[in-house]
Amino acid sequence: MWYPAFTTGAPTGEVVDLESAKLFLRVDGDDEDSFIAGAIAAAIQHVESYTGTRLLEQTVELRAGAFADLNHLPIGPIRSISAITYLDFQGVAQTMAPERYSLCGAGLERGIRPAFAVTWPSTWRVADALTVTAIVGYGEAEIPAPVKQAILLLLGDYYTNRQDTVIARGGSPAPMPNGVETLLANFRLFG
Repeated sequence: MWYPAFTTGAPTGEVVDLESAKLFLRVDGDDEDSFIAGAIAAAIQHVESYTGTRLLEQTVELRAGAFADLNHLPIGPIRSISAITYLDFQGVAQTMAPERYSLCGAGLERGIRPAFAVTWPSTWRVADALTVTAIVGYGEAEIPAPVKQAILLLLGDYYTNRQDTVIARGGSPAPMPNGVETLLANFRLFG
């Protein structure tokens, strides 16, 4: 079982900059810059949550209970694995040598497997015995165009429907604007 990813190295760069957002929204002037910047951040967070990805390159820690959990990593896109630490059968923290494992899979569906002729060590029986430190996300220039467009569509919806977007009548979340789910379909991590 995986716990939610914890960001240890914050991303740098911008997925959608303020100027591009204002151009998309057809906004002149600076009066609403603060609102638009907040709406950009909310749209990015919404897309990351919906897709199970991180858009900008950053370092995260992933925690799990067993080496079997490494077959499928719960976040993407994985750029590299920086470290795997675990609590051995005596409860002592150990760091696994990089030559003892490898990243497998492609695209968003990635996992970690033991190297040839290597078996995973025994771990302490606790829910967070493993910690994987990984570099995830796209480079600023690599963010797929459909993902950026989905963020802009969400931003447009947030801008136009300020009060109705987050919670619809009856207390349930409002649906995403037309096209957003379709734009994100190929960039969503399942599992």
